[in-house]
Amino acid sequence: MSSLYTLSLESCPEEVRYVGITKYDDVSMRLKAHKEKAGNVNRPVADWIKKHGDSVKAVKVLGDLTWEEACLAEISLIAELRAKGFRLLNMTDGGEGSLGKKDSEETRRRKSLAGAGRAVSEETKQKISSANSGKKRSEEAKRKMSEAKKGGNLSPEHKEKIRVSLIGRECSSETAAKISAAQKGRKLSPEHLENIKVAQKRRREREQKDKND
Repeated sequence: MSSLYTLSLESCPEEVRYVGITKYDDVSMRLKAHKEKAGNVNRPVADWIKKHGDSVKAVKVLGDLTWEEACLAEISLIAELRAKGFRLLNMTDGGEGSLGKKDSEETRRRKSLAGAGRAVSEETKQKISSANSGKKRSEEAKRKMSEAKKGGNLSPEHKEKIRVSLIGRECSSETAAKISAAQKGRKLSPEHLENIKVAQKRRREREQKDKND
């Protein structure tokens, strides 16, 4: 069986810096392996562990998982934490299951195709949610998360994926009320207004094109 774990500093346990999976039930054994290789592996997490040494703490988030479940849970948790602004040291989106190994473009393509459409089970999602619930972030951690989000420019491809994912999605009455309350009294810049006009024009053009097709 396998385990999903996180690494953080003893002084700031709520600020997760790395998410990993291991075949060890005792994740401290995996941390020991990390430390032993820290000076010989050229990776951000290795440099971070080498710098902080005994201050690094390993926490088991989930246990008793199959290797496949662990890989999917790792992908899910990395995505969740990155979306929340955590400054993870992971170099990939997770699920590789090999330390320090860089896959070729062909291997990455095959993994992407193999994983397409696969999702973490509701049970695993619930376990991840329960493991993270109740965690309170320090003001310092909140500040760093806020700074990490500021100025983040999305690529056109990323924006398009977000747009497509939102098509047809309806906000709950509670969400709509929050959006409305947040917008009241807000003054938009001329540039922002122009961007809205352009976006509305493009949307109408797309809708017209879809009708014609």
